[in-house]
Amino acid sequence: MVITISRRSKQKEAILKVLRSEDGHPRAQRIYEQVRLTLPHISLGTVYRDLKTLTADGQISEICDGHESRFDALPGNHYHFHCEGCGSISNLSGEPPGIINDEASHKYRLHITHHRLDYYGICPACDGAAQERTENGRRD
Repeated sequence: MVITISRRSKQKEAILKVLRSEDGHPRAQRIYEQVRLTLPHISLGTVYRDLKTLTADGQISEICDGHESRFDALPGNHYHFHCEGCGSISNLSGEPPGIINDEASHKYRLHITHHRLDYYGICPACDGAAQERTENGRRD
């Protein structure tokens, strides 16, 4: 994997600031709306180009949820949980990813630089809402 660092710009810095302040993994449209609060003349096209550049530079990561890309301020190896109820994506902590890379590299005789692992299911909020509907006599 070749990482090239592009030149800094106030637009990229504003995008990074928004991403680092978000709890979740926002879509480009959400990032654009938040960046416009400080840079009102920025275009959606610039946000998309800068997100692509920041991803290519390894400064952020892109998560494709099957419909639309979402972006993560944490570019390194870590896990995600995708809720099939509300569509949220959460970071999960766990065993150091390097162990997985080392074991797979040794087992398959490969030079692995990184990996991605995603879990899918129902988050506690959606699970609680489904249980409440069932208890009230309604079914999904």
